[in-house]
Amino acid sequence: MSQALLQTKALTVEIGGKTVCRQWDVSINIGQRWGLLGINGSGKTTLLHTLAGLREPAQGEIRLGETLLTELPRRTIAQKIGVLLQADDDAFPGTVMETTLSGRHPWLGQWQWEGENDRMLALAALNDVGLNGVEQRQVTTLSGGERRRLALATLLTQNPQLFLLDEPTNHLDPHHQISLLDQLSQRVADATTERASLMILHDINLATRFCSHLILLFGQGEVLCGPAKDILTTAILTRLYGHPVIAVEGPNGPVFLPG
Repeated sequence: MSQALLQTKALTVEIGGKTVCRQWDVSINIGQRWGLLGINGSGKTTLLHTLAGLREPAQGEIRLGETLLTELPRRTIAQKIGVLLQADDDAFPGTVMETTLSGRHPWLGQWQWEGENDRMLALAALNDVGLNGVEQRQVTTLSGGERRRLALATLLTQNPQLFLLDEPTNHLDPHHQISLLDQLSQRVADATTERASLMILHDINLATRFCSHLILLFGQGEVLCGPAKDILTTAILTRLYGHPVIAVEGPNGPVFLPG
């Protein structure tokens, strides 16, 4: 049996009088790559933030491993869970390297500075996202796509077990979308690291390519989740988006398009 990194029991999440999920049970296990799909306003970001412990659920519980999330110190949660937010806001000016190194903060003691190992992790992450050679540039000089790649490099430098990603492909061209999602998939697939991921996506075909499991938010608390191969059908996707979805055969399997 696969080991659960994060699991919910009878979870109900609400925001602004709207129910995102109701009495929902799920287990995100080591090695799994989950995608979260739904129309605009269905509560995807709200659910992601709740699973990360950034907001309280209306009911139910969330466990990180065997421990209730509410019983864990924030520092421990930050060592286990890495969150990529939808917006990349920099509270303070800094260089690319300084920003990337901030991913190591959950692992440092009080008043402790980053060491050589932390810098090596940051350099490797910047190389993985194609930002090597710009370590001393100010973050404010980066393009939107470069800033998104920097946010992902910072998350890779944090080196959590569970990646929670809110629209990780924002501002990225097709090459970088595929390259970076492939980087994340490889990390989760590495059995020696015991990792998993959950990411909000708007592109069905990226979910088809990179997700082993899916969570679909239909609204009014209805959730469908399970293996991607069982869920990615034209009938289910048409109901999810309220718009006809068709499938055409591509070189690597079905490609889903608006009808």
